[in-house]
Amino acid sequence: MTKPAAPSSPLISVVVATNNAGKISEFRELLADLPIEWLKASEVMGAPFHFIEDGDTFEHNAILKARAACVATGYVAIADDSGLQVDALFGRPGVRSARYAHEHANDDENNLALLAALAEVKNADRTARFCCALAVVTPFGHDPLLAFGSCEGRIAKQLRGQGGFGYDPLFL
Repeated sequence: MTKPAAPSSPLISVVVATNNAGKISEFRELLADLPIEWLKASEVMGAPFHFIEDGDTFEHNAILKARAACVATGYVAIADDSGLQVDALFGRPGVRSARYAHEHANDDENNLALLAALAEVKNADRTARFCCALAVVTPFGHDPLLAFGSCEGRIAKQLRGQGGFGYDPLFL
């Protein structure tokens, strides 16, 4: 049985509720076979997408972001919240992964802060998981659709690889 060809034009436009260019690229690449036009919230709005990320779980933050993008644009919106939970740090950085080093930290600062926090932790105790929640919110008043997944691993003792973003250089 052959796979049907995707339509040449999208059936729906979906706003991705993020300012992270890496995440937009991943959506477009991973889901390229779907007849969806993936739009950046800032492109639709004509201004940077601002949102308050004050939930206490990845799921809560994903819903907050998707809802904010849906209300601001009128489009179906998808958002994720993801981060690293390190066992030796009692689940930190967790929902504060993007702000682990400080409120406006960049990836390098967060990675260096994580390495410093784990400096005395032996390899066997550097277990961690990368968690991700995805939420889809529509302008039609339906309950949000929500998915959650995680990937088990450990934290390296030094930065490795290239081409990733976030904690990619440390998560094995």
